[in-house]
Amino acid sequence: MKKAKDYPGKKFRKRIPIFVMTFAFLILLNQISNGETLYFGVSPFDTTMKLNAKYDFSFWKFKAKFDVDIPLTENAGFVFIKPDISDLFESFEFIEAPYKVTYTAFNTSIPFSTFFNPAQKVWYATWVGTGYAGSGLIHKTENFSILGSGMAVNASIRIPIGSANLYAFVERTQNGFNFGIGNTVYVFTGEKTGLGFFLSEKNVVLYALIYHSSDSANSFDLVNGMALKTDNFEINIVNDNIDGNDTIIGRVIWKVGGVYVVGRLQGKEVRLDVEFPIW
Repeated sequence: MKKAKDYPGKKFRKRIPIFVMTFAFLILLNQISNGETLYFGVSPFDTTMKLNAKYDFSFWKFKAKFDVDIPLTENAGFVFIKPDISDLFESFEFIEAPYKVTYTAFNTSIPFSTFFNPAQKVWYATWVGTGYAGSGLIHKTENFSILGSGMAVNASIRIPIGSANLYAFVERTQNGFNFGIGNTVYVFTGEKTGLGFFLSEKNVVLYALIYHSSDSANSFDLVNGMALKTDNFEINIVNDNIDGNDTIIGRVIWKVGGVYVVGRLQGKEVRLDVEFPIW
C-alpha cells in the first residue's frame, strides 16, 4: 500500500495539539498560582524572540517560582512555540521539620569549603540535617558538619570562644589535604594555601577564594560567587571550575515597572532580553 502523500497544511495540523496543550497549561498555571503573567521577550542585538511565563506558587509549606522560556520560531509564515522546561524552577522551598528541600543560590546551610561554591544554584534536600547538596552528600548539626562528593570531602567543627564562634575544618581532595579555621574570613593551608571569604545571609551570599595550589601553573587562583536579591533587582555570578571546566555563569534580572531586563552569561555566550508583559 502506498503511503499517503502529505498535503498542504498537514504538518501544521499535526502541531495544533501542541499549541492547544501549551496555552491550556499556561492558563491552568495562571489560575492555580498568584502569578505574574506572560511576557514577550526580544533581544535588542539580534532578531530572536520568545515568550516567557513567570509564576509564583504557594501551597501549605511549598513555595515555588517558575520561569518558563518559550522560544518562538517561524516556518512558512507560521509562528511555532516549543516550551523549554529544562530549567523550569527559578526557586523552590519546602521547610517542615525535620525535612528541608530548596533550590536556590542562597545556600545558607552549606558550610565553608574550598571546593563547593555556595552561590551556585543547586538542589538541597535533607532529613534531620542529612541528605544531598547538589551532586554531593551533607550532614550538618549545630556543632559538626560533613560535606562531600566523589571528588572531595570536608569535615568541620564549631569552636565556641566566648560569645563568638570559630569553625575549624579538614579536607581531603584528589590532590591532598587542606586544613583551615575562621568565621566569615578563613585561612587554610595544605594542597591549597590562601584566604577565603564567606558571607551567607537570607538575600546575600558572597564567596571568594584566593589561593596557591600545588598542582596549578598559576601563582594564584581566584574563585568567587555572588548572589544578591532585592525587590526589583537580582544578580547571581559564579566563577568556578564546573564539571571539570573553568566557567563563568552569570544572570542579572532588573525589574523596571512591569518590564524585565534579563542578562545572561554562560562561558563566552552573552544574552540580553527585554521582556514586556502581554497577559
